[in-house]
Amino acid sequence: MKKHDFGPRRIGELLDDAIALVIANWRTIVPVAAVIVLPVAAAYSVVASFYIRSFVEILGGGASAFSSTTPSSAEITILLTATMMQGLGLLYAGSKAVFDAGMYSSADELLRAERRPLKEMLSSGFRSALPLIAVQLLAGLLAGTVAIVVGVGVALIAFGVMFVSPIAGAIGVVIAELAGLTAGLVAGAFLFLAAPIAVIEKDIIGSLTRSFALVRRHFWRIVLVVIAAGLLGAQFESALAAPTIVRSIITGVQSPESLIGQMAWGWKVFDGLAQGIAMALVLPFTTAVSLLTYFDLRARDEGMDLVVRARALLPG
Repeated sequence: MKKHDFGPRRIGELLDDAIALVIANWRTIVPVAAVIVLPVAAAYSVVASFYIRSFVEILGGGASAFSSTTPSSAEITILLTATMMQGLGLLYAGSKAVFDAGMYSSADELLRAERRPLKEMLSSGFRSALPLIAVQLLAGLLAGTVAIVVGVGVALIAFGVMFVSPIAGAIGVVIAELAGLTAGLVAGAFLFLAAPIAVIEKDIIGSLTRSFALVRRHFWRIVLVVIAAGLLGAQFESALAAPTIVRSIITGVQSPESLIGQMAWGWKVFDGLAQGIAMALVLPFTTAVSLLTYFDLRARDEGMDLVVRARALLPG
């Protein structure tokens, strides 16, 4: 990846550059992810592994699993792990915010491929985490409000139609749910860049309107970037978690009933750790995509690449 190359990119080039950015800065990025994200992601994934496997064990037990009046060990595990997952989910969101804030605030060094000490990355991440979390909460609240308003509005029309045609009204209710979900996703796309803007430009409230202004003319491009990055990130995560898939295939071939039977706790921990490591290693890619998308839109709308090149020509 070229240093300070802020020129507009095609979507494929942007994704390639996100991968190149992570590879070029792995000595800076990986230690931060290992310290901040990996422990929480691994703990969450291990607990989720016990949670999911307990459901499978109950279903595999058939009617006998529900005939006992006292809760089984699997049912107790489900209750405990469900509670733990809620707390760990909040911790993971917080650790992700610290990591993202550290990358956004270190954008200049990362684009120069200059190594930054772990202590400095952590310090900048913690300093910028609260504004980032505040913006994410505001963006989520705004997107949720849009989804509710649109969904309720369409639902009210559907209920009115229901008095004339019950079938049409029932279809209208389904349409209302889809309309609310779509409206929320659209609002989320417009606010996609609020997080990097809040950290880089240091403006919490203005980051929402700023994101809308940048995305407004490139809405479908943002949608394609989000979908492409999500699919590619899922592929990376699946590849990194491949040992668990291979183990399941081998176990299923040797003993098909073991797929729905009880599993040793050691294998549950192994599956959870593999998934947690995959989550922690893929996170830098998705963060890099949002960072480079921010610079890409600024280059398209504000000529940021030209400004950077002009400054490079100035003496001193």
